[in-house]
This record gives sequence, structure tokens and C-alpha cells, in this order.
Amino acid sequence: MMKKKEILSKIQLRQSTIKDYLSCPLMFKFKHLEGIKPSYRHPAALHGSTIHKIIYLFHQEGWDLDIEREYREIFDQYSKESDVPIFWKGDPGRELERLVKNGVEILNGYRGNLDNILAKVIYSEVKFRVKVTGELFTGTIDQVRENSEGFTDLIDFKSNRQKPTDAFLKNDWQLSLYAYALRFGEMLIAGEWIKPKILPKNTTWYFLRNHEIRKTNTMYGKKGEEKGDPIFRSKRSMDDLKKFRVHTKHLLNSMLKDWYYPNTNHCIMCAYKSDCIGGEYQIQEELIDEVKKILEKI
Repeated sequence: MMKKKEILSKIQLRQSTIKDYLSCPLMFKFKHLEGIKPSYRHPAALHGSTIHKIIYLFHQEGWDLDIEREYREIFDQYSKESDVPIFWKGDPGRELERLVKNGVEILNGYRGNLDNILAKVIYSEVKFRVKVTGELFTGTIDQVRENSEGFTDLIDFKSNRQKPTDAFLKNDWQLSLYAYALRFGEMLIAGEWIKPKILPKNTTWYFLRNHEIRKTNTMYGKKGEEKGDPIFRSKRSMDDLKKFRVHTKHLLNSMLKDWYYPNTNHCIMCAYKSDCIGGEYQIQEELIDEVKKILEKI
């Protein structure tokens, strides 16, 4: 059995680490405690990272970048950063061209949005560190900007397919961590750690897929139009940040116990499925249900 101190010595308390635990504690154990490599990487993850990088370049280097060329170069660079194979559903060449086409479409929509051009970017891809209940959390915030109305927006860019609900946005742990870090933590700027002490007006999902162009007329819009407004805003008050601190304390109490169970809702696309099925980690459905009820109470 691993002690709390030993678990903390093996992991970094980053937003990605917590996200892995919330997705599936057993996958978290494989990846962060046992150091098992995933059996494959999803092209969608590389796609998202490539789009994030080009958005960063837009604001740093200008809006006239050759998007397709940049996309191909950056995607190729990311694909070579690991020896873990990429899982392609079909022909890799055709799948890559589909991703390039989609990336160019989304990024053209982003730079065609006047609000993005007029926004004053305060921080972009900025590293942070902040203590929550005595433990140091680190990570990277996509963007903090002053929008055209003069308010501060904390932006988290998302390239996944599923739109967030209001309830999800209000309770998203990752957005709360970013807001908490802006208010109480430090940002790494030009090699120095500074305390911004900013409470953003909005905590925002920027849903990049809404820059896709409709290919047919539907009840939701006409052919040739973008799929919708990419901005999904929520808010974090000081009271919300206090609640986040309490929530994080409970989360750590659960996370730092040597008790890891599979979340079967995330098995379909999991790169650790073979380790899970082939190992000694199968437990009864009744126990899974019991654990889920405990987490709901937390």
C-alpha cells in the first residue's frame, strides 16, 4: 500500500494529472504512479495541440500566417515528440488531410472573428503555480485577455466535439483552478514569477468547433455559416473560489489514498484498456456503483 507522501512524490499536481484522475482513477494509477506508457496516442489530441499553438502564434507574430503550412509543420513536430504510436482509424495520409482541412477551417474562423483581433491579450500560454490547501499545483493557462467591452476573460480553448452545458461550466474544476491561480497564485513572465491578483470577470470555454462551416442547411443554421458562437462564459466569485478550495481538499483526500478503480464510462477510447483488461484490476459492478455514490456525496 502506498502512503500519501509516496504518492505525492511520484506525481505532479497539474491540471492534466487531476483531469486524468477524474476521468478514471485506474488510468491515473497506470500513467502517473506506475509510469506505464499508453498503447497509442489519439490524432485528435495532436490536432488540438496544433490549433492551440497556432492561436498563440497569431497573437505573438501576427494574423497573416500561412495556416496550412504552420499546421503541417507543428503537427509533424508534435507527432515526433514521442515514440508512442498514433492510432489512425483509417489510412494515415487521408486522416491527416482531413485534420489539416478541419484545422485550417477552424483557424480561419478564429482570425476572422473581430473580437479576437481587437482583444488585448494579457497572458498567453502562461505557466502558473499556486498552493491550494497546502499543496502546490502547477499548469498552463491558455489565455487571459481584456475583451472589447473592457472586461477580463480567462480563456480555455477547446477543440473537442462536445459543447459544455451551463452546469458543467459552473462546476468545471479546471476553470476554477485557473481562476484561483490568477487570484492567489503566480505566473511565470519573462523568467520571473509575478502575482497578478486578478479575479477575471468571466471564466470562458472557447469552443473552437463552432468555427466550422455548415455543409448543409439544418434547423440550426444555413449552409456556409459558422456553427455558432464559440464563447461559452461562466463566472467565479470569491465565494466560488472558497468552495473550490474545499472541493479540492476533498478531492485530494480521495486521490491520495491507495484505492484505484476503473471508470467504465471512459473505456472505449482509453489507451490503457489492454492494461486494465489484462491485469488484476477487475472489480464487481456493485463496488463501482458504491464508489460513484461516495464521489457524488463529495
